[in-house]
Amino acid sequence: MGKVVLKAELRRSWRTKVIIGCGALAELPEVLNELSPPNTLIVTDASLKHTWLPRVAALAREAGTRVKEITVGEGERVKDVETLVTLWRAMADAELTRKSVVVAVGGGAVLDVAGFAAATYMRGCRLVNIPSTLLAQADAAVGGKTGVNVAGKNTVGAFHHADAVIIDPSLLNTLPNSAFRAGLAEVIKHAVIEGEAGVRRVESRLASVLRRDPKALEEVIAGSVALKLRVVERDYVESGVRVVLNFGHTVGHALERVTNYGLSHGEAVAIGLRVESLMATNLLGFPEAEASRITSLLRRSGLPVRVPGVSAEEVVSAAHLDKKFVDGEPRLPLPRRLGDFEIVTLDWEGFGECLRNALRRCA
Repeated sequence: MGKVVLKAELRRSWRTKVIIGCGALAELPEVLNELSPPNTLIVTDASLKHTWLPRVAALAREAGTRVKEITVGEGERVKDVETLVTLWRAMADAELTRKSVVVAVGGGAVLDVAGFAAATYMRGCRLVNIPSTLLAQADAAVGGKTGVNVAGKNTVGAFHHADAVIIDPSLLNTLPNSAFRAGLAEVIKHAVIEGEAGVRRVESRLASVLRRDPKALEEVIAGSVALKLRVVERDYVESGVRVVLNFGHTVGHALERVTNYGLSHGEAVAIGLRVESLMATNLLGFPEAEASRITSLLRRSGLPVRVPGVSAEEVVSAAHLDKKFVDGEPRLPLPRRLGDFEIVTLDWEGFGECLRNALRRCA
């Protein structure tokens, strides 16, 4: 008897609504009314328990959905399997179904782990993200990446896009300065990817952003989110052009690992942006003046641009765990010019040499 071989091309479409503006949090009841969930679980971190959680819960109840709440830890260490299991159990206890909604309120780490719980519980339930940090508002809340850290950064995860993202810069009013500034690393990254117009927008508004001016914040956040959505629309699961969004992250993730997350994600990415722009100068002829321009923006933002007390060998070794490498070979997006990127694949010897040279300039 001969074989029967059947093939099908299966495509997954997604739609997400992103609402940006001071006071946008008040849109939550309308968002939930559109989704009509029988019940809702709000996931947030301890820092928001007495500030934004009561407001979010009250707004959710206005939509007539049954609401449960759970508070998890803070920071990158919350992205572990133990937290994930805790969320799964809370979802089961709350009797969530596929039609239910998880409302994730917090920074990038909380959104990552809550999003992964939503992606995997009953093979996927609906998700609304309400980012409370600049890093999450400008980057982590959109794009569908979720996950936890197991023997490396985001090594276990899924693509699961939020049905809606509510970005309210007013939530940043309670954010500590260090966390606020850390978010500017992703804003600067997106500006470099966008090109000259994006960099000029950030350069001209940076002083106002640092004062947390609402209009300036709306403009730079909207610019970042629009750029990211354009890229993600073209490449849903990071099989091609979306890799450009990892600029600064190969070195950044390695620095997070070797410092045992003593550097925040934004701080590590800031250093990664400088290091990788110098690698681009060496490999692709990226102008030194433009690399200096990136460094200047990072410095003006109050972000670190020097590698902390770790050796180049530690950073090179940690980079081996980068899940974005192809067939074990280093692959990273580097700029030729502002807005013009090339995906560079190197052997390990060439990668190590280029990285060590760039790290020496940042010591």
